[in-house]
Amino acid sequence: MANKNIDQYDDDNLHHLWDADQSTNRNPTEAQKKNMWRGINRATKTRGLRWSRLVAASITLFIALGLAMWLYQSKNNISSSDLLIVTAGNASKTILLPDSSTVILSDHSSLQYPKSFSNRDSRRVMLSGEAVFNIKHTGRGFIVESGKVETKVLGTIFKVTARKELLTQQVALYEGKVRVGKTGAEGSLLKPGDLWVFDSRTDRNEVRENKASRMDLHLTFDNTPLTEAIEQIQTLYQIEVVNKLSPLSEIPKISGTFYYSTAQQSLEELAFPFGLTINKVKEQRYEIEHRK
Repeated sequence: MANKNIDQYDDDNLHHLWDADQSTNRNPTEAQKKNMWRGINRATKTRGLRWSRLVAASITLFIALGLAMWLYQSKNNISSSDLLIVTAGNASKTILLPDSSTVILSDHSSLQYPKSFSNRDSRRVMLSGEAVFNIKHTGRGFIVESGKVETKVLGTIFKVTARKELLTQQVALYEGKVRVGKTGAEGSLLKPGDLWVFDSRTDRNEVRENKASRMDLHLTFDNTPLTEAIEQIQTLYQIEVVNKLSPLSEIPKISGTFYYSTAQQSLEELAFPFGLTINKVKEQRYEIEHRK
């Protein structure tokens, strides 16, 4: 049996009270009237309480986001006019950073970063949620801030999970090297395959060897243009896809979750619903075109 929300439950009770009183007596007694008013007061107070909690939660979230933005700007000496904020809704999104590093921002996540990394000792971004990073080697460090955790890299592929609703933060390394730890601490040096986990309840972290699997990666599309979906697959698999579709044809849109497999399989799953063909030209290079 489906659970009722509190509003439905109270309304049903009121109707029950009314029907019971009406069926027994067209002129309810004083005791019956008091019983009805108690139900009405309980329902209205509950709704008022729920609304107050919703408003309070919204204000708290707004303040938290504002404080995080202020701290990021202050620490990195960035003015608001030089700061970019990208938020992903129900679908993942591809971001090209100023240094040509690429980020696949997962659904319901946000990333803050400066318009330019020039004239800075290190490249710093701030993540809320989850993202896969493919960082270009420039000779300067790259730092991902996520709450109390900092992930420092030179050039590599890794995923950071720092969703507010979770009690743990994770960094999964797929290629290269990263050093990750609490802000201000030396941290741990990870090797490919390592999974770093921080538990906010105990304020402790650990490294789990050979627990970072690419099979845990996924892309979420929600009415996403096919061209944008292809960009994300290119970033995820480090491949090149040549678009040979007619420029006059309408760009199809796709929805769904695609889990990590192979570049060929992911592209074919993407193309099949639209009658498109994927051709592998050479290693790490593919073409997409209309089926002949």
